[in-house]
Amino acid sequence: MIEVEEDLISVANGKDERYQLDSTRKNQWVKSINKADFIPSSTAVVCIKHFSSQFIIKEDRIVRDDGSELLVPRKIWKLTNDAYSSIFPNQPSYLSHEPSTSRKSPYKLITALKLRDEQNFAEWCANDTVNSFEIFQETYATKLGDGWLNIRTDNFVLCCRLDINQCPSIVVSMKIYKDLTVEIWHNSVLLKTKSYHFIVEEHNKYDRWTKFDSLLSWLAAFKPNDVKPNKKIENAIHLIKDAYSQQNDSDKTLFFSVIIE
Repeated sequence: MIEVEEDLISVANGKDERYQLDSTRKNQWVKSINKADFIPSSTAVVCIKHFSSQFIIKEDRIVRDDGSELLVPRKIWKLTNDAYSSIFPNQPSYLSHEPSTSRKSPYKLITALKLRDEQNFAEWCANDTVNSFEIFQETYATKLGDGWLNIRTDNFVLCCRLDINQCPSIVVSMKIYKDLTVEIWHNSVLLKTKSYHFIVEEHNKYDRWTKFDSLLSWLAAFKPNDVKPNKKIENAIHLIKDAYSQQNDSDKTLFFSVIIE
């Protein structure tokens, strides 16, 4: 430990025995201190002003039970194990030098890495967020690959992937509305939203660009004849029910006659 008496630092470990400098550090101290009669020993003292602040420990770090840390100022400062004097105000300037920056402690290094990761993640989340339909309209087209057509209106965006190998046809299409909700069709069959909740989540919105990118990748695997006949029938029934519910009572009979024909 370093005993502080006024502005003096003496090399001692705070116990009965004195701290003995190893041979390498003794040579370093003798070389750095321009004084012929200075010999590092158990009784040697050096003014605190000759040490860089990175070598002086002024506080202790205590870990609480919950994992948080408490910094406690030391009444008696001490030197780090690699400390040596390097500042000599009253000597020629070439005798003084700024020590090379010591490596950060594991705690400080981990803390700095965590802080950097948190900042990077926060920045990534901010860039990934789609705040409005207008922002979506500005960028979505750049993410569409070959074979996609898109139509943009004030109220929705329509994206269609074409199959041009034989008779040109639409394999999949998706409509993104002004509130950023989405509907998807495969071979003209409207997909149930729960089939792609794993991408857009339950609120069924493109509020992040990663969702749009993931859905494009998912839809790229769809093939023209993937839809089973029963799915087409279910979709037709759904469309008929939806259209029927929008008819006035006076028009429903006519509606059914048209469907039957």
